[in-house]
Amino acid sequence: MDVAAIAQALFGGLVGGALVPYLTHAREKRAARSAVRQRLAEVERRRWAKSKDYAEEVEFEAAVAAFEAEAVSAGLPRSVVGVYAAAAYVSFDSTRRTYGKYSEPDIPPGLPDMGWLSGDVDAVVVAARDLVADAIWRPVLSAATRDWRIRGIRQTVELLRDTEDPDTDWQAWAERNFRMTDGLRNVRKRLRAKGGAGGKPLPPPDTPKARRATLAGEPTGSD
Repeated sequence: MDVAAIAQALFGGLVGGALVPYLTHAREKRAARSAVRQRLAEVERRRWAKSKDYAEEVEFEAAVAAFEAEAVSAGLPRSVVGVYAAAAYVSFDSTRRTYGKYSEPDIPPGLPDMGWLSGDVDAVVVAARDLVADAIWRPVLSAATRDWRIRGIRQTVELLRDTEDPDTDWQAWAERNFRMTDGLRNVRKRLRAKGGAGGKPLPPPDTPKARRATLAGEPTGSD
C-alpha cells in the first residue's frame, strides 16, 4: 500500500475526529445563544404592561423564568441574568401600576395602550438588556467590563430610588437583590432579641469566638 495514502488517511482521520466535535459544539453554542436572544426579546415585549389583568402578570413571570433558565443553561453569568431580570420586573410592575393613569391622545388606533415608565428607569433596563446581549454575542470582550457595568447600573438605581418617584415600583428590585444570607441573619437577630422562637432561648452562634466565650463562661452575643 502506498505510504502517502496511508499517511493521508491517518491525517484525515485525526483532523476529522478533532474537527467534528468542535464544529458540533460551536453549532450547539450558536443555537443556545439564539434561543436566549429569543427569550430576551419575549421579555422585552412583555415588560411593558398593557393592562392590569392577572393573566398578563402570569405571562410576564413565565417569560422571565424561561429567559433565566435558557440563559443559565447557555452559560451566561448569573450576575448579568439577575440584574436584567430585576430591571425587567421594575419595568413591568411600574407600567402596570401606572396603566390608565396618564392619557395618551397621540396613540394611533389599533395600538394597545401601555403604562408609563420614567425615561431614566427605562435607560437602566436598556443598559441591563445590552449587558445580556453582549454576554450572548461577545462573551470574552464583555467579561472585561461586566463588573463595572453592573456596578454602574446598581449605583444608578440607588440614585433613582432616592428620588422617591411614586410611579416607579422598586419592590422587585429590592427582593431580587436581597441576599438570602442577609435574610436569615436578620431572622436570627430578631429571634434572639425576642428570646428565641416560641419564647425559648436560642443557642449561641457556633463560631470560634462564641466557643471560646462559652468555655470562658462569658456571655455570647448574636452574630
